[in-house]
Amino acid sequence: MAQPQAQPNYQRLADAFTTASEECSRLPNIPAINNSQTLVDLIGQLRDEMGQLRDELRQSATRTTERFDSLQANITIIQTDISAIHTRLDAR
Repeated sequence: MAQPQAQPNYQRLADAFTTASEECSRLPNIPAINNSQTLVDLIGQLRDEMGQLRDELRQSATRTTERFDSLQANITIIQTDISAIHTRLDAR
C-alpha cells in the first residue's frame, strides 16, 4: 500500500517567504551594493594611477636605454683610443 504524500506546511512556507522578503529588503545595506559608485570611482582612480605608473616606468626605461647607449658610445671611443695608443707604442 502506497504511503500518503506529505502535505506542505503553508505556515512554514509563508514564514520562509516573509524571511526571504525581509532579507532581500536589506540587500542595499551591503557596502558593495550601497556604495557601488564609490567602488567604481576608486577602481577608476586605481586605473588612472596604474596608467601614470606605467608611463613613468616607460619613461624611466627609455632614459636608462639612452644612458646605456651613451655609455656604449663612450666605451667604443675609449677602445678606439686604447687601440690607437697600442698602435703608436708598437710602432716605436
